[in-house]
Amino acid sequence: MNSEEDLGRDSIVEPLEEYDEDLHNFASSEDLTKVCNIIHQRIILSGLKNSMWRDYHDDIIFRFLVDESLDVLLVYIDKDQNLCLKYTVPSELVEEIFYYIKTSCSSRVTLENFQKVLQFGSLKGEVTESLMQLVSKVYSLLIFGNKTWPDSIKKDFSSQLHKFLASLTEFHYKQIRQTILYIPMETEGITEEEAAKDKDLIQRIEGVVVHWIKQIKEALLAQETAHTGENLGPAEEIEFWRQRCDDLCSISQQLEKPGIHKILSILELGKSSYAYQFLKLSAEIQNSFLQAESNLKFLSILKEPCEKLASSPLSDIPTKLPYLLSLIRIIWINSPFYNSRSQITGLFRKVSQELIKKFSREIQLDKLFKGYAQSTKKTVEQCIDCCNTWKDAYQQAAKMHHSLSSFGWVLDKTGIFAEMDAFMQRCKDVIEVCDAEMHFCRWEDGIKTPLPIIGGHHGSEILRSLEGIENSFMSSLKNLESASNQTLDIRSTTWHDQYGKFRANMRDLEVMAQNVISFAFDRVTTVHEGLELLRVFKYLAERESISRAYDKRTVEV
Repeated sequence: MNSEEDLGRDSIVEPLEEYDEDLHNFASSEDLTKVCNIIHQRIILSGLKNSMWRDYHDDIIFRFLVDESLDVLLVYIDKDQNLCLKYTVPSELVEEIFYYIKTSCSSRVTLENFQKVLQFGSLKGEVTESLMQLVSKVYSLLIFGNKTWPDSIKKDFSSQLHKFLASLTEFHYKQIRQTILYIPMETEGITEEEAAKDKDLIQRIEGVVVHWIKQIKEALLAQETAHTGENLGPAEEIEFWRQRCDDLCSISQQLEKPGIHKILSILELGKSSYAYQFLKLSAEIQNSFLQAESNLKFLSILKEPCEKLASSPLSDIPTKLPYLLSLIRIIWINSPFYNSRSQITGLFRKVSQELIKKFSREIQLDKLFKGYAQSTKKTVEQCIDCCNTWKDAYQQAAKMHHSLSSFGWVLDKTGIFAEMDAFMQRCKDVIEVCDAEMHFCRWEDGIKTPLPIIGGHHGSEILRSLEGIENSFMSSLKNLESASNQTLDIRSTTWHDQYGKFRANMRDLEVMAQNVISFAFDRVTTVHEGLELLRVFKYLAERESISRAYDKRTVEV
C-alpha cells in the first residue's frame, strides 16, 4: 500500500476475513456489497470527491456492518484533504462529520433491516451550534406539534426542553462574547389571547423569561473596566468597550423582535409579574448601551498613539509620553461616564503595563547570557530612563491640572506606578548581571578578553585562582539563566529566589578575588612586579568591594 493510503487508513482496521463467521447475517456476499454501496452513496461531505475513495474504505464499512462491538462510523475529510473513516471521535478539529449509528448493537445488520438499524446524518461547524439547530428546528417542532401525548408528560417535557435550549443558546454564544436570548417557538400559530388562557404555557414561558432576566443582569453587571487581569493595556480596554457596546446593541435589537414582543404581551395579558421586571431591565440596557458607546468614543483617541508607541524605538518614546498623558486628561475632563477616580487610575496603570510590555520585548535576555553585556546594559538603561520620563510627565501633568482645573488631581499614584517601580528594580538587577559579566569574565558584546599573562614564580598559581573564580561565576550565571523567562515578569518570584542566590555567590567571589590580590601582592619584591600586578587585576577593580583592596595595593606600590 502506498504512503497516501497509509495516511488515510484507520489504524484499527483488521482483515475482513476475521469476520467471515458473521457474514451469514447476509444472504450472500452480494447483499453485503449492496449495503456497503448504499452506505457509500449516502455519505455527503463538502469537498468530497470520488478520487478520495480507496479500497480499504470498503473494508472499514464491511467491518462496521459485521462487527457487533462497533456502534458508530464517522466519516470526515482531514486537514490534508484525505477521506477518513473512523469508529471513534477524531482527535483533530474537523469542520464537518458524517455519521452512521446503530440503534442497537445487538441487532444484526441485514439487507432487509439495515434502514431500521442504522441512523445517519451530519454535523457541520461548531458542535453546540449544530446541536442547537437540530433540537430547535427539528425535534422541538415535532414535540410541540404532537397532539397524542398526555398533557402531563408534554408539560414536563416541554418545560425541560425550553430550559435546555435556553442554556444551550446562552453557552454557545457566550463563547463568542455575545448575549443571545432564546425565543421559544411554542407560541407560534396561536393568538396572544389564546396563549394567555393556557396557564401551563404561561408557566413555561415565564421560565424562559426568567432566563432572559438572568442573562441581561449578567450583561449589565459586567465590570466597568476590562478585567483586572495581568498585562492588560489600553488596547484591551478599548476592545472591552467595543465588545460591550456590540453586545448591548445586539440585546437592544433583539428586544425589538416580534417573538419577544409577543411573549411579553402574553405575560401581560396573563398578569405575570415577570413582564414588568423584564421591561424595567430593558430600559437599563439602553442606558448602559449609551454609556458603553460614549466610553468607546473617548477611549478610541488612545488607539493610534498607543500603536505608534508600541512600534517606536526606545529613543523616541520619551517624546511621545506627554502627548499620551494629555489625551488621558482629556478623557477624564470631558467624558460623561469614564471619569471616576478608579477608572482613570486604572487607565494610567494600563499605560504603565503597556510600557512594561514594550520594554520587556526590547530587552533581549538571551543575548545577555551569551555575553552581550554592554549592549544589553545600554538597552536596560534606556528603559529605565523611559520609565522615569513617564513618572516625571505624570508629575508635570498633575501640577498643570491643579493650576487649570476646578477639581483636584486625586489619583492613586502608588497604584499607578507600583508595577513600574517593581519592573525598574528588575532592570537594575539585570544591569548588575551585565556588570558582573564584564568584571568576572571580561565579556563585552559577544567578545571575551583573555586573561592577562602573569609572570614570576607564582604567576601560574595566581592564574589558576583567577580561572577558578571565572568558572565559579559561569556556573552561577548558568543557574540564573534557568530563571531568565521570569526575569522581567514582576509577578513571578522565581527570579527573586534565583537572583538572591546569584548575589550571594557574587559576594563569595569578591572575597575570593580580594584573597588572590592579597596573595599576589604579598609576594611582590620590586616596583615593576607591583605595576604588572596592578595591570592584571584592573578588570576586577571595577567592583566596589574589590576596588578598596586594589586602591590599598596601589598606594603601597
